[in-house]
Amino acid sequence: MPCPHFRINICCRSNNGSAVASSAYMSGERLFSEYDSRTKNYKYKAEEVVYKEIILPNNAPREYTDRGTLWNAIEEAEPNWNSQLARRFVIALPKELSDEENISLLREYIKDQFTSEGMIADFAIHRPKKETDNIHAHLMLTMRPMDEQGKWMPKSKKEYITDASGNPVLDKNGKQKTRKVFTTNWDDRGNAEKWRKAWETIQNSYLEKAGRTERVCLDSFAKQGIDLYPTVHMGPAVCAKEERGEETQIGALNRLIKEINNLLRQISEYIKGIRNNVSETKQSVKNLDMDPMQLKVFDLCRIRFEQRAEERKSWAYPDAGLRNDLHKKAAIFARLGQKNISTIADLEKYLEESNAELKELQKEKKSLSRKKARLDGIIKHADRKKELDSVYKKAHSFGFGKKKYAEEHAVELEEWKSCVQYLKINLKDEEYNPKQMKTELTLLELEMEAQLRKINTLKDDLDLMRYTKNLIKDLIPELQPTTKPLTEAQKDSNRRSLNALLQEKKKEVAEREKSKEKYKARKREEERF
Repeated sequence: MPCPHFRINICCRSNNGSAVASSAYMSGERLFSEYDSRTKNYKYKAEEVVYKEIILPNNAPREYTDRGTLWNAIEEAEPNWNSQLARRFVIALPKELSDEENISLLREYIKDQFTSEGMIADFAIHRPKKETDNIHAHLMLTMRPMDEQGKWMPKSKKEYITDASGNPVLDKNGKQKTRKVFTTNWDDRGNAEKWRKAWETIQNSYLEKAGRTERVCLDSFAKQGIDLYPTVHMGPAVCAKEERGEETQIGALNRLIKEINNLLRQISEYIKGIRNNVSETKQSVKNLDMDPMQLKVFDLCRIRFEQRAEERKSWAYPDAGLRNDLHKKAAIFARLGQKNISTIADLEKYLEESNAELKELQKEKKSLSRKKARLDGIIKHADRKKELDSVYKKAHSFGFGKKKYAEEHAVELEEWKSCVQYLKINLKDEEYNPKQMKTELTLLELEMEAQLRKINTLKDDLDLMRYTKNLIKDLIPELQPTTKPLTEAQKDSNRRSLNALLQEKKKEVAEREKSKEKYKARKREEERF
């Protein structure tokens, strides 16, 4: 099975990193570092190097195909004590492919993802003799861009900050603020995920071309929806100790993780067996002696949130989910108290009544909208008629040239007639009172705003209560009725299980309350003395 190992890190001078030493190690060569005037000798690694190469972009000088020249030039171009010298990869190669196929795979991947973007790539393929299956590649990439003449360019530049009007933004000392702007996108946060996905895609395409059925997935267990724990990378030193029979902390941890994963797989299989009878389980509460609709919503919600907290502990990033659940829990409990919702029956009744109320409010809103549209239209046409009254009067007054005037203002006169017709239809026998009409419109707009706030509040309440119902539906199959009858044994088993769960939670609450009282009593005693 192909190994999904794909690790990225930075060779940084602040961590005593050396680009020359890293290149010498992965290539199994002896290189001299001009930065610290020391020889980096890793000739002993040459026996496990299957292939090595430097791939240059089109604008790079040809002399950089020599490792010593390339990485000494990088060290010289990076003068700072904390300079980032190179981006390093360790990538597992599929053992199902031949060496020639792996070399072709790696070269194509490097050209597509890195050298096409202007990076210089130095890579080597290793196969440790003691671990014939552990074929992998080491890859180093330059982090500083080059111009068309092959000269190193800055990684970033300083840009002055201005406001929307183009004026400089000053700091508290009166100096213009600046920000750091990268000259390439090589350091974007999303690149690691993009490079991993591209490696997964091209590796699977090579496996398919080779007629292999194996496929690799570089997503984490959490992303794949697999409830297992990943093992920790051991590395050659730890592997060597384990082979010699020496127990290491990482090896012990991995053995423990494997045991836990085996147990999780057994639990998963057990849960699958339970799910096969889910329809019967959902029917069970309907046939209990107790009325499921009288169960307390508060207790059921607390049980479900505790279950979710346990489930999230195995997630890759549980904190965000736990925070979200905490906010939801507080909102639900507060709303249950405000609406006097105690039992499942209360919840169902509230949802039914609130849905009916929402429909009525939305009908009223439409009615108010129609009234507002009528008032807006009357005011608009009345105001326009008033503006055109002078044109109409002049066109119909006695005097020389009125016919010519009417022809010249035919459009305005037609619009005046349209306004008169609109007002006649909408006002009917009422007299137009602009002051009264505008007051009525203002009051109507205030009423519509209040109505909209009421609708939005009711929608928020309904959404939260629907979420609550959905949250507890797995505990109360009554909320998802089915038709398959249960045996008496199943009824009795489900009755005992649900009762035991509720009693256990009530006992935990009582113990917490008892502990709080003891704490308060102890505090009172301390205050007395």
